[in-house]
Amino acid sequence: MAAAPDGRRGRCCWRRARRFAVTALLAATAAVQLLPTGVLAARGPASWDDVSASSGISRDRSTRYGGVLVADIDGDGFYDVLAPGHDVSTVEVYWNNQNGKYTRGADLRPFLDDVHGFTAGDVDGDGDLEVIHAVGGGNGLTPFAPIFYGSAGRNLTPEDVGLDVVGGRGRSPRLVDLDGDGDLDLIVVNYEVVTASNGDTARQHVFENTGGGNFVRRFDSGIDDVAVERLILTDADGDGRLDIVAYPFFRILLSTGDFSFRDATRELLWRIPSFGSRFINVRAAAELDYDNDGRMDLYLAMGTRNDALLRNVGFGYEEVSTAAGIPTGGNHQGVTVGDFNNDGHSDVFVVRAGPTRLPDLLLTANGAGGFTSSTTHGATTAPDNGQGDMATAYDSNRDGRLDLLVSSGQDVGPPSTWGTLNLFQNNVAYTWDGRYFVVRVGRSPNGRATALGALLTLRTNDNGAQYIRRVGSAGGTFTQSALDIVHFGVGWATWVDRLTVRWSDGSVVVQDNVGVTNRVIEVGLL
Repeated sequence: MAAAPDGRRGRCCWRRARRFAVTALLAATAAVQLLPTGVLAARGPASWDDVSASSGISRDRSTRYGGVLVADIDGDGFYDVLAPGHDVSTVEVYWNNQNGKYTRGADLRPFLDDVHGFTAGDVDGDGDLEVIHAVGGGNGLTPFAPIFYGSAGRNLTPEDVGLDVVGGRGRSPRLVDLDGDGDLDLIVVNYEVVTASNGDTARQHVFENTGGGNFVRRFDSGIDDVAVERLILTDADGDGRLDIVAYPFFRILLSTGDFSFRDATRELLWRIPSFGSRFINVRAAAELDYDNDGRMDLYLAMGTRNDALLRNVGFGYEEVSTAAGIPTGGNHQGVTVGDFNNDGHSDVFVVRAGPTRLPDLLLTANGAGGFTSSTTHGATTAPDNGQGDMATAYDSNRDGRLDLLVSSGQDVGPPSTWGTLNLFQNNVAYTWDGRYFVVRVGRSPNGRATALGALLTLRTNDNGAQYIRRVGSAGGTFTQSALDIVHFGVGWATWVDRLTVRWSDGSVVVQDNVGVTNRVIEVGLL
């Protein structure tokens, strides 16, 4: 039909189109406003740029065993890196130049120690982070005690703090406040020994920090003879104390206070059919609140078995791997977690092993309780670069985006299996639906409690969304990083309604109406 001579038909069509556009906009707005409380829109996958060549981190190949230690050792507000090379290279020390680029410092020791896991924390309460690493025991024939390094700025010096009373076949040290007094005690998880040290047959060792960073051995811990060699710390039962999730032979050991634990694996996993055979040979683990319900869940990298996502249901876990879209197959050796695209949902990065190295796997949360997998994310190492080891997610340059430091190389083997360290910087766009909020955590206001282990709860003005993070590691095998510059992706949020920080001694700081996002704030004594 032809338009009327006066143009009324054209005006009518224009009004109809405008009404349609306005209606569609209102419907879209209503759809956002009607999302259930705490449900957030999701963004697409993050991506990274390989900046390894310009990062200042050595490109030399080594065994790269058990991941790297990431911690702000010199206290300048930027993360430094310690990179072990097992028994074929010294421990490399890299100081952050406050821009995500590194200067190599003096090697931690001039010797080719049989170095395994690391941990770091403010052990003596002086504001500096001390470092402890476990040493292998000559295939179990010559048990060796952990080595402790005091720090003053960028100087790391071996010190005698009482750890040499017993040796082991060292694997995974962990600093954690076991008695709630604020200072950091020590768990050292070992592999089995052939020759006992001083007649002491206990495989695992627990030490109490008696003040000022001096350690005293505690016995009858309940884990003395548990056959594990790797662990992460998480609050499995919601009582406020950090528990042990140990592997490869999977165990959940609940803290009972007073430096003791009990094996609650069966109590907590009974909902999972055949859990005993399901969780054999776990290679790596990470805690994350994937569904933003305020409870820490678990992601398990399972080697050649299918990975597992375990949802914390309050007291116990249920496996939700299939429902969440966790891919099957592969050979998965490492896992790290974080909100890589800043949309408010926790994502997962999985390191896949060789012998021909496959692209590592990114699992991006889809906002509906599941994940979408991809390998075209840019954080990819060469097919001949080692066998696949571990990755650590952290913000290397404090730009509000999580980067990845990926280590490649098996624990033993010929040079053809060794790998490099690769730093990948996050290039996700700064957009209205991808804001961030970063909290640098110091000691508790009373000065008693260290930042390590502190729990942060954040509530924003985006649909009442709530997030939890813990000062600690973003996943682990032998090494526990100390990530006290805590990153939150907060999606659409423009305001933080409430931030709560709870330290291990029970101290709490609450800040309301903190201000706009895309910022860094400091809480506690720094």
